[in-house]
Amino acid sequence: PHHMVLIGLDLDSNPVYWNLKSDPHIGLYANTGAGKSTLTHTPICQIIQNNSRASFYFIDLKNGVEYSAYKDIPQCKGFAKDIESAERLISEIQDEAERRYKIMEEANYRDYYKYIADKPRSNMTHCFIFIDEFATLMFNKKKNGKDETYDCIDTLVELATKIRFVGMHIFAGTQRCTRNYIDPDLKNNLTCTIGMRVMNKRNSELVLEDADLHELKPRQGIMFGDGKQQFFRSYYMDEEIINNIVSPLIISNSNNKPDTQPIKTEVKNVIDVDFKESPLK
Repeated sequence: PHHMVLIGLDLDSNPVYWNLKSDPHIGLYANTGAGKSTLTHTPICQIIQNNSRASFYFIDLKNGVEYSAYKDIPQCKGFAKDIESAERLISEIQDEAERRYKIMEEANYRDYYKYIADKPRSNMTHCFIFIDEFATLMFNKKKNGKDETYDCIDTLVELATKIRFVGMHIFAGTQRCTRNYIDPDLKNNLTCTIGMRVMNKRNSELVLEDADLHELKPRQGIMFGDGKQQFFRSYYMDEEIINNIVSPLIISNSNNKPDTQPIKTEVKNVIDVDFKESPLK
């Protein structure tokens, strides 16, 4: 089902999913080298393969490096690579949320899943906002003192509380896992938390209490969502896999062809020997 998005595998090699109904948003916290990038691309590619009508907004505050492969796919409705363009894109996302609210209100619906079940041909399909290095929004405020950069965080908090009801979902990641760069209101409203390896125990407790994230190995993670804590290992993703999935979509888009069918490229599942060494107590 489209509300279950693949994240990785558990200790028994069973799939671990992001449940959009119970946890509409994700906050991903990981130190450099922990495998955050690899993990982030898994749900994007899985959504592209299995829900070709879904749409995306990308806010890539690493100057557009992380999500550049997706900026020309037909499902991409907006792409930002710096603070200024992020502010504009967040405003567009607000407008899209308001448009969806108006459509559901006029149709006398309060439940998004009931709406799309009754109206399967509706264009109001799932929409995903992927944000890489969201802590930059706070970092920029500390650096230059401009109030408007901090407003991005406030707006994201407000969005997170509202857009879940109209089929819009935030997946936000950062490698700055310290108290100075994790806004508590935003963290609380990103309903599912994923922690990968962080610098030390203090940072681990800030992200997930009693999880010992600093002891994890690359591509290992702990997800707290749907009311439970779960250890997993992410799939292996590289540029070749991503390009095999994305390139046909870009070619189709450049030729102005209609919606394409999901690409049948399989995601490689590379499980190392240390996969079964769970740090969970």
